[in-house]
Amino acid sequence: MTKLLLLLAASSLALTGCGNAANPNTDRAEAPATGMTDTSASAPAAAALAVSAQDYVAEAAAGNEFEIQASELVLKETKNNAVRAFAQQMVSDHSAAGTKLMALVKTGGLSAPGTGLHAKQQNDLAALRDAGSGMDALYVEQQRAAHAEAIALHQAAASNAALPAPLTGFANDVLPTIQAHARMLDDMKTPARG
Repeated sequence: MTKLLLLLAASSLALTGCGNAANPNTDRAEAPATGMTDTSASAPAAAALAVSAQDYVAEAAAGNEFEIQASELVLKETKNNAVRAFAQQMVSDHSAAGTKLMALVKTGGLSAPGTGLHAKQQNDLAALRDAGSGMDALYVEQQRAAHAEAIALHQAAASNAALPAPLTGFANDVLPTIQAHARMLDDMKTPARG
């Protein structure tokens, strides 16, 4: 099993490293840069390893939910207009993506993913709650990592011929939005840590 995970991880990194082959309409590739060391199959670091429709749906739903919850948390506290605007965009875009994904799950005969977050996502939310005046900076840092993971996941799904066409279509549809979010984060001045 470990060898399979390593092989799949290498394949995913090769796909990410080759540019944006899954979506040639974008102007640059995004590579995951999470620095995470958790290699369990249920961790977000393994998001790009989704090999089945159910795995892809579960990883996409968990990542989507994390970005919504983190953004809603920050919206309650931030005084930074750029962070506020980005967080509002995340809630709007990721809520819409979640609705679209759940519609595909219902019509595709898949089991609906649970609403639970991965342990790392739960820990990241807890850290965000406890960040105090450093919340904005931590939020931006976490969102950069989450979007890199999401890009890798959806790129892998978009090029996975074993997935049903509606899911690869969803991955292709959502990729430009997630890549735009990543560019917004790259262009955003990182708020100072409290």
